[in-house]
Amino acid sequence: GIDVHVLDKVRTGPKPDLVKRLGGRYHHDTDALAVGYDLTLECSGTGALMVEALCRTAATGTACLVGIPSAGQPAEVDLGGLNRQLVLTNQLVIATMTANRRHFEEAIQSLTRADHDWLAAMITRRLALADWQDAFDSPEEQVKTVISLSEAG
Repeated sequence: GIDVHVLDKVRTGPKPDLVKRLGGRYHHDTDALAVGYDLTLECSGTGALMVEALCRTAATGTACLVGIPSAGQPAEVDLGGLNRQLVLTNQLVIATMTANRRHFEEAIQSLTRADHDWLAAMITRRLALADWQDAFDSPEEQVKTVISLSEAG
């Protein structure tokens, strides 16, 4: 019953279908997104998208920043205007990066109940440990790469 939108840079591959199978809408362009989301979760760690997430959050909404940007990613921001928006519309901005044991246990329970075919589709490539460097190649059709600790991959 939640209207979910996912923004990613890729246009093809399994990601759009995975989002659709969960009932969400997939976007590859910020121009297609609306303004006024109750909850915005920004995971990319891209400074410009962090600002975009804050600007698209609804009045009394929450923006959660999860990604960590690399140093040296300048983004033009009117901090005064952004602060005015946050305060006058009573928005909440939170950031997180850690989890405790309970969070991992809850994640395991959620994954156990999840659609296993959908979860399997998330793994788009398996590599042997000897080929670990290839995991850093990131073609658009790739979602998640698993590196097997056995030689079989």
